Amino acid sequence: MTTQKAQPTTQKTTPATSPQGGFSPRHLVNMGVFAAIYVVILFATGMLGIFNPIVLFLGWAVGILLSGSVVMLYLVKTPIFGCMTILGVLVGLIMAPAHAWYILIVAPLLGVLADVIVRAGKYRSRGLNILAYAVFTLWYIVPLIPITFASESYYQDLSQRMSPEYSEQMRALFQPWLLGIWGVCFFLLALLGAWVGTRLTVRHFTKAGIAS
Repeated sequence: MTTQKAQPTTQKTTPATSPQGGFSPRHLVNMGVFAAIYVVILFATGMLGIFNPIVLFLGWAVGILLSGSVVMLYLVKTPIFGCMTILGVLVGLIMAPAHAWYILIVAPLLGVLADVIVRAGKYRSRGLNILAYAVFTLWYIVPLIPITFASESYYQDLSQRMSPEYSEQMRALFQPWLLGIWGVCFFLLALLGAWVGTRLTVRHFTKAGIAS
């Protein structure tokens, strides 16, 4: 009587996402979903600016904070080079008709830089993901750049689109030398928003199996 030994079987498991792979249908779906959420937040908070310039920047601040969680989860679900570049292209296309044309160039370039930062951490470094979002968020300063070299035409156009009173309030609130300060504020707000996003990802999204 002979006995046969059972041969152990091994099963290969493939990760849900692979930073080394190319774009998959799942990646494309994630890009569409998170880009849509990002745009909705951008428009909803930006529309607050119809009241006055102060509310405009409060709206931008809220948008930056809220988008931090969205982008952090986006990076977890789409760990592939190019995801932030695509988001930058979308921002450029949306913002260019109402703002300076060169946002079409700057926003995608910031997206590329964010992609480089995220890849440097092999898509697993929360600190670099946070930094990448903060760098990307600097596109918010681009619509204000014309104040530094073409302020009269900028405020004249603003008067036509909004009102003379709105334009004067904007002129009083923004001087060219303040542009750098606003850039720093946007950067710090983005760091905070992204940090909160990482906390939410750990405590809530992972439990729900979303950030797997």
